[in-house]
Amino acid sequence: MSPRVRVAHCTVDFGSHSVRRDGEAARLGSRAFDLLATLVEGRSRVISRAELIERVWPGPTVDDHALSAQIAALRKLLGPGAISTVPGRGYQLACDVEELADESQRVAGPYRVAELPAGPAGFVGRETELQALSALVDGSRLTSLCGPAGVGKTALALRLAQERRRAGLTVVWVEIGCHCGVDEIAASVADRLGVPQTRHVGPLPAVLAALRQHPALLVLDGAEACAASVYSIVDQFAGAPGLRILVGSQVALHHPQEQVLALDGLALAAPGTPRDRLTRCDAMRLFLARAGLGDGRELDTLQLELALRVCRQVGGSPLAIRLLAARLRRLGAEGLMGLPYLNDSNQPARRQTLLATLQWSYGRLSPLGQLLLRRLAWCVRGFSFELALAIGRQEVAEEAVTEALDALIDCGLVGVEPGEPLRFRLPEPIRQFSLLQEPQPAQAAAGHARAVRVVYADADKARLDCSERVWRHRYEPDLDNLLAALRWASSHDAALAYALLGETTQLFLMTYRQQEYLDLVARTEALSPSAALAPAERARHCLALARVQAMTRTPDALASAQEALALFSALGDARGAFAARVQLVSGVDAEPQRLAAAEAALPELIAACGEGFPPLLRRQRYQAEAMVCSFLGRPADALLACRASVAAAREAGWGFYLRIDLSNLAYLHLEVGDTAEAIRVGEELVALHRGRIGPQACFALGNHAHALLHGGRLAEARQALQRYADVARASDWASFEVLSAQFALFAAREGRLHAAAFLLGYADRCVERGARRFAAYSRSYDAAADCVRLGLPAAVATSCRQAGLAADPHQVVVVTLDEADYAPFVLLAGGG
Repeated sequence: MSPRVRVAHCTVDFGSHSVRRDGEAARLGSRAFDLLATLVEGRSRVISRAELIERVWPGPTVDDHALSAQIAALRKLLGPGAISTVPGRGYQLACDVEELADESQRVAGPYRVAELPAGPAGFVGRETELQALSALVDGSRLTSLCGPAGVGKTALALRLAQERRRAGLTVVWVEIGCHCGVDEIAASVADRLGVPQTRHVGPLPAVLAALRQHPALLVLDGAEACAASVYSIVDQFAGAPGLRILVGSQVALHHPQEQVLALDGLALAAPGTPRDRLTRCDAMRLFLARAGLGDGRELDTLQLELALRVCRQVGGSPLAIRLLAARLRRLGAEGLMGLPYLNDSNQPARRQTLLATLQWSYGRLSPLGQLLLRRLAWCVRGFSFELALAIGRQEVAEEAVTEALDALIDCGLVGVEPGEPLRFRLPEPIRQFSLLQEPQPAQAAAGHARAVRVVYADADKARLDCSERVWRHRYEPDLDNLLAALRWASSHDAALAYALLGETTQLFLMTYRQQEYLDLVARTEALSPSAALAPAERARHCLALARVQAMTRTPDALASAQEALALFSALGDARGAFAARVQLVSGVDAEPQRLAAAEAALPELIAACGEGFPPLLRRQRYQAEAMVCSFLGRPADALLACRASVAAAREAGWGFYLRIDLSNLAYLHLEVGDTAEAIRVGEELVALHRGRIGPQACFALGNHAHALLHGGRLAEARQALQRYADVARASDWASFEVLSAQFALFAAREGRLHAAAFLLGYADRCVERGARRFAAYSRSYDAAADCVRLGLPAAVATSCRQAGLAADPHQVVVVTLDEADYAPFVLLAGGG
C-alpha cells in the first residue's frame, strides 16, 4: 500500500500519521487513525469486529462500544456512507481509495520496487531486538537474522524493512525458495526491483547495475534451504557499495563480512513474577491479544497459570502462540483447559514444541480443511481468492471451499494480507509442514497447475475488453504461481503448458520475461512437439510465439506469424488472422524484400480491421501502418498513423501501449522537423516514465534528450542525457546502441571534437553489430561527422574513431558527459 492515499475527500499520510480534509489539517485520534489504516489496507473485504479490535487495541480489554465510537468518528470525517456495516460480519470501507505518489520513493532510484509483504497482525514486543538489528544493518554490509522456525524472524525483518521504506530507502524483499541457484535468486530480485531482463546473459548484470545507482536494503528471507547460493550472491553484489543485505535464515552463512543476530522466543516472565507484571511480558501479551483476552485482568489465577504454561511450553515461539491462541478466540478463557500438553521427543528440542503445535492444529481440522491446507501449500508467495477456489473446486463444491478457507483463517493457519487485491498466505513453517503431510504430491502439483489454468483462462483475450489497471489487478498478483505451474507443466503435461503459454503471453511481455518464455517453450517442445497440437491450439501457439520472438528474433517471428496466419485463415478465425497479419507487417525492417512484402500486405491488414474491433486491435493496425510508412521514407504518413495509435491506446486505457506510441510519436515529430512538438511529447513521456526502467523508458528518455539537442537547448540536453544514462545503465543498456549517434552530436555541439570523433567510432561499431540507425539519428551522425571533419586533422580524427570502435557503454557515458575534451586519450591510456 502506498504511504499516501486519498480516501473520499481526505488525504491520509501513513508515514506522518496525518490527515488533511479538503486541503486543511484534520484532527483524528491515534485509535481512529489506526482503525482507518486497517480499513484502508483491507478495503477489498469485510473485516470482522474482532479483527479490528485486535489490530487497533492489541493490549487492553475493550468492548464493542469503543469500536463503535471510533467508527462514528471516521464516518463524521469521511462521510456517512464511507464505511459500510455488514450485519453479523463486520465493516468495510465503501468509498474510493486512490494511492498517491510517494515522493521519497521517487528519489530512491530509477526503478519501481514491489510492495513489501504483509506482516502478522498485532506485532508485539521485540523493541530491543529491533534496535539491535537496525544497528547491525547500519554498520555492516551483511547481517543475518538467525533462529529456529516460527521464532519470528520474518516479522522482525519486515518491521525493519517497513521502517526503512517509510524513511525513503529502496527496500527489496525476496522470499527464497527451496533449492534456488544464484540465477534464480537474481531473477527474483529483478522481479521485486522491477528490473527487466533484456538480454540473454541472465538477470544478474542488470540487477547489479540497478543496485549500484542508489542506497538500498535487500532482504533475503528463508535462506537456510540454499545457503550456498545466498553466500555466492552476496559476493556477486559486492559491486553495489550502497547496498545492505539482511538475510533471514535458521543458520548463519559464515560469510567473513557477516554480522549475526540470534533470535530467541518472545520474552517470558520469570517464576515468581507478580501478577501485575506477569501479563506484561511479550509472550503473554501476544497470547492474550490473539486469544481475545485483553490484558488478562479478567482471568482467574488458574486460567492465568494455564496461559503462562502454554507460552512456556512453546518457548515463546510467536507462530506457535498464535496458532494455539487462535483456537481460544471463539471459546474464551474457558477454552484454556482444552489446550494440549505439547511434547514430541523425536525432534530436536528447539523444534519439539512448534512441530507439536502444528500437528495439534492440523489434527483438529476437518478432513476437508486438512485437504485444502495441503493443496494450498503448493501455492508460491501467497494466492488469490480465485486461485483458492479453483484449487478447492477440484475436490468439493465452491460453498464448501469457502467455508473451509474461512475455518483455516479463523484458526490462524492461513493469513489474510492487507491491501488490494484480496490475497492469502501460509506462513512458511506452516506451508512446509503441510507439504510434508501430502500423501499424493504428484496429484497435488498437477491440481495446482490446473487451477492456475482456470485463473488465467483467456487472459490475453481479456486485455481487449478492459483497461490496463483492471487487467493487471486481475492477473499480475498470481504471477509466481503461474511460473511455478509452467515449470511443472513443461516437464509433465505438455498440453497444459501450451495452453498456459498461449493465454499469458501479454503478462510475459509486460514483465520483460521474453527469454524465460522462450526457455519454457523449448522445455515443452522437448516433452511433446507443438506440431502435434490441434490446428486451433497450434495457431494460438504460433501467434503467441511470434509476439515474443518479435522482440529479438525477427526471422523466427515472421515464420511463426506466417504459420499462424495460414492456420487462422483455414479455421475461419478473422481476428486471429488479423493478429497474425499485424505480426507479419510489424516485422518490417530496411531489408528490401521484407519491406516490399510488408508494403504489399498493408492494404489487406487495413481492410481486415473491422469497425467493431476494440481499441487495442485498432491500435495494432495503426502501429503497423506507422512502422511501414516510416521505413518507406514517408514520415508524414507515419505521423498520422502514430497519432491514431496514441488515440486508440488512450481510449483503451492502456498506459503500457500509450508510452510506446508516444515514444514513436515524439521521434516522428523530430524526423519531420517539428522539434518543439517532439520536446513537448518528450516531456509528457518523462513524466510517464518517472520511476521506470527498461527498453520503453530508455527509448523515450533518449529521444527526449535528442529533441532537446536539436532544439539547441544544450544545458537541458546534458541533464536529459544524464538521466537517460542512469536508466540505461539500470536497464542493461537497452536501446543504447540504437540511439548512439546523438552522443557524438552532443559532444560536437559543445565543441569537444576529439570526444565527438571517439563517439562516432562507437556509433560505427553499433551499426556493424546490427543496430538500426533511424533517419533522425542518421542526420545527427552526419552533422557530427561534418564538425569533426572541419575541425580536426584527419589523422587525429581517425585515431579517435579507432579508439571508439573498442569502447563499451560505460566509457561512452564518461566521454559523452565529461566536459573536458581529453577523455578519449585517458581511455586509450587505460585510465577509463
